[in-house]
Amino acid sequence: MYTHKHPTRQLLFSLIFFMLSFPGFGQSVGEVMFVGFNADANDGFSFVTFVPLPDGTTIFITDNDWDGVSAFSTGEGAITWQNNTGNTISSGTVITVNDINGAITTNLGNSVESDPGFDIDVSSETLYMFLGSDDSTPTTFLSAIANNTFGTAPLITNTGLTAGVNAIQITGDNDVMLYSGSTLCTSTLSDCATAISTSANWTTADGAGDESVGVFPDDVTTDFYGLVFQPVTYYSRNATSGGNWDDPNSWTTLSDGSGGPLATGMYPASSDNVVILSGHTITINAITDNRGAGISPDGLGRTNVGPFVASNLNMFYQTGDVLVEGLLSVTGIEMMVEGFTQIETGGSFTLNSSLVNLGYLEANAGSSISSADDLVLAGNSVTVINTGSISNDDLIISFTDATLCGTGTTTLQNGSGSQITFANSGSINQICTSFTVACTGTGCTGFPVVGSGSFISGNTGPAGVGDSNNNQFWVRANDLSLSNGASVSAWSDVSGNALSATQGSLSSRPTFNTNVVNSLPALSFDGGDALSLGDVLDVTPGTDSWSFFSTFNVNTNNEGTLLSRSTASDRQYQFYVENNNFNFYSGGDLSQGTATATGSWAIGSAITSASSKNSWVSAASDVTGGTVGTTTSTVDVLIGARFLDDGVNSTFRLDGEIAEIIFYNVEINEAQRIIIDNYLAAKYDINISASGNDVYTMDDNGNGDFDFDVAGIGQASDGSRHRDASGPGQIRVFNPSSLDNGDFLMWGHQNGALDGTSGDVDGAVIEERLERIWRFSETGDVGTVSLSFDLSDLASPLGSNLRLLIDRNGNGFADNDVTPVDGSVVGNTLVFSGVSITNGDRITIGNTNVSMPLPVELLSFKATAEQNDVMVSWTTSSETNNDFFTVERSMDAIRWEKLETVKGAGNSLSTLDYQTMDTSPYFGRSYYRLKQTDFDGQFSYSEIAQVSRFNDKDIKVVPNPSSGIYYIRDKTIASQQVRLLNLQGKMLNVSVTLNNIGTKIDASNIPNGIYILHVSDGTGSAAFRLIKN
Repeated sequence: MYTHKHPTRQLLFSLIFFMLSFPGFGQSVGEVMFVGFNADANDGFSFVTFVPLPDGTTIFITDNDWDGVSAFSTGEGAITWQNNTGNTISSGTVITVNDINGAITTNLGNSVESDPGFDIDVSSETLYMFLGSDDSTPTTFLSAIANNTFGTAPLITNTGLTAGVNAIQITGDNDVMLYSGSTLCTSTLSDCATAISTSANWTTADGAGDESVGVFPDDVTTDFYGLVFQPVTYYSRNATSGGNWDDPNSWTTLSDGSGGPLATGMYPASSDNVVILSGHTITINAITDNRGAGISPDGLGRTNVGPFVASNLNMFYQTGDVLVEGLLSVTGIEMMVEGFTQIETGGSFTLNSSLVNLGYLEANAGSSISSADDLVLAGNSVTVINTGSISNDDLIISFTDATLCGTGTTTLQNGSGSQITFANSGSINQICTSFTVACTGTGCTGFPVVGSGSFISGNTGPAGVGDSNNNQFWVRANDLSLSNGASVSAWSDVSGNALSATQGSLSSRPTFNTNVVNSLPALSFDGGDALSLGDVLDVTPGTDSWSFFSTFNVNTNNEGTLLSRSTASDRQYQFYVENNNFNFYSGGDLSQGTATATGSWAIGSAITSASSKNSWVSAASDVTGGTVGTTTSTVDVLIGARFLDDGVNSTFRLDGEIAEIIFYNVEINEAQRIIIDNYLAAKYDINISASGNDVYTMDDNGNGDFDFDVAGIGQASDGSRHRDASGPGQIRVFNPSSLDNGDFLMWGHQNGALDGTSGDVDGAVIEERLERIWRFSETGDVGTVSLSFDLSDLASPLGSNLRLLIDRNGNGFADNDVTPVDGSVVGNTLVFSGVSITNGDRITIGNTNVSMPLPVELLSFKATAEQNDVMVSWTTSSETNNDFFTVERSMDAIRWEKLETVKGAGNSLSTLDYQTMDTSPYFGRSYYRLKQTDFDGQFSYSEIAQVSRFNDKDIKVVPNPSSGIYYIRDKTIASQQVRLLNLQGKMLNVSVTLNNIGTKIDASNIPNGIYILHVSDGTGSAAFRLIKN
């Protein structure tokens, strides 16, 4: 059975609640290192793992000498250590094995003397740590440590180890040796291994007595931490509804919160991801709760973090993701985060001290954050606040790289004289114009403060740039469900602002043509067509900024308008083709293009600020530094034409084709323009290589034509950047770790179905994967990124059995050439952080367990208007455990109601056809979907089918004539679908509301006379003569 959230989405595969431990983590040279050696008293050693160690991992340690060729000597012994905790041990964890000469103890896992004779209380001793088939047959050496050099025997020849790189060589025949260097890993794992392998970073002791007293294991280094570690994900536990962070009883590794408690010593480390489930509370009350020693912002040694107030204080430092559906409570300490911290709708994050953000902090609408002290934004952090429920004492922005944006408000209120502090050259320009800082209480002056930064937030717009707050209008021909050659009465906006460009006159409607450009449709304007948007997109020249993009095809020497709010005299803005060039007016000032924009499909881009404007043709610069006037116009916005001075009749109509139009009410930056141009170029197969900014190459035929839902992040040569993108697709990429000028990462998919397939997987670890595959183009190096997948389409519960699959060698996914990546599940979103993506990588989602089969395979689902009814039909190719179908309908594709229930076939391998009739359908556009329910109660949804039904005979306007109050007796007509015009075509300002009778029009404020009532739902329109007396 398919499932969907948007009309193009379908079910990926069946998932189940219980999850399997994933054995995909591997250990290689230098990824597990010795950090302690004790040859006194009862002997012992310590080691740190730089990679997660799955349950069942076995590591061997021997003090037998290596012959330098292929074998160990005999006569000494070996220790076998195994992770038997039932869970994966986190990266950075230090494991200590002690009392080897007595009753062996281990802080995590289990250790046994598998080969008796292990005794390091002798001179010139060496320990080898390795993976192998047994304790004397190594397959991979991990590390080695010598207390008196490796010498000639024992050796590390032919082990793959190198002293000072991944093997520790110390002189002096020392009895006790402890690593005492930094436990913060910020660059690479090999750099961390080299630090441990450097003898100067060790403290040693030797003598006749027992130097281990009070030293080993007491002074063994704390767990390591840092951004380079691969995380394990922990979920708050249902049985306890959470608890203290450092308590194994608080956690499970099962995404539904079942299971647990974990073994002693098992709880999230600083590099691990945590998900606090709805209704659960996790409490942090010590800086060491995540097994780290704590560190101050100043202690990180970054050039763009401190100093600022209290930056010298050690803090609870978390580099892993923190995803909060419930409550995270921090008491008595400061907290510093550097991963992806997300407060979901309904979630809360409270601190009675300061919060320092160095990573990506996002608070969704309906969430809350409160800090009794300061909110500090530093480093390369991104903070997006879309809630008004956030409060703190002071707001501090340190240095010039951190940004604060969103649609919310933060309130300073916890102390006298709360203020915004810009430290180390920080400025108000780092707060975007959509965000407000308020203040309550004594000492507040100069508030509210609105940011002045010209950058925008949002990742759902075209190419993942912007959202409905700034992407005001967006139409695509491929969103229309029309037959080839059909006239277009309405072109609906997909920006989220519910605009619609309409045309009531049949003779003036453009034509919908299929398979016009790169197999996609376009609207054809014949020189007499136009669509009207109404009185919208009213930006003020000389004050406001705006950005325009369009893909069009105009034959050589043809001309016409693409988009306008203009008359012949008052050209507020007009984008048009004339003399084979792309030209535009801003506030009455003309910018005449010079580049050829006719003869083939082209991209026209134009960006207007308050004082200047620029344009590009197919991503290549055309007009630079044009002037901006102040002329405005009161006419409606038109597609394909502009008005004459009478404001009623239109002219300069387009003779050409349009496939897409995008309009922002802001000045997008250079990086964002490059990303949008590349999106349009990929989608419509337009060559932009001459621009020098063709940064997405996976749209080429030789690279697989990954043309769909292209989006991207990057930083242009002028330093402008875009760090978070999703677009209309399922994948979001954000939080790049190393974004420099010229770096771009873009992606698209091949339009594969959102279905599961068992093809091209290894069949052991990964049992099925999505048919849809995404491919990446990388220019430069953006570092690691976070990726999230919106899997709200899935009917079955999401779980830890999902993996990110990466094909880097081009041989498909079956060889797992990149180890499948484990993620975190929060709500309907799957999050992967710290992922390294390289140019040409293909990715998809894999599933480790398919013990529940796909219940229904749906071949088709349709809704068709038939006179006064709507026929709903569907066909299945097979059914498994299928109890019944429920046909649902909706006016807006958001709120659904049950129409009819149809019995399923239970189990079938035959093709079966179903149909039902809606005999009382909605007026205008409506939506239908199919809900399929199994015998066990699980269910999934089909794709959405849209149907348009417009019949002016269904519309009754009463009373008519009237003294001013009219009713349209159809409750499905919304206020934005109704316009009242005078006989000159001017829209009048009247009240339109919906009540229990229908749509009420209050025209009491206009003079008596004859008027035209225009009703349109985006699929059709009708006009009625109204008389007011």
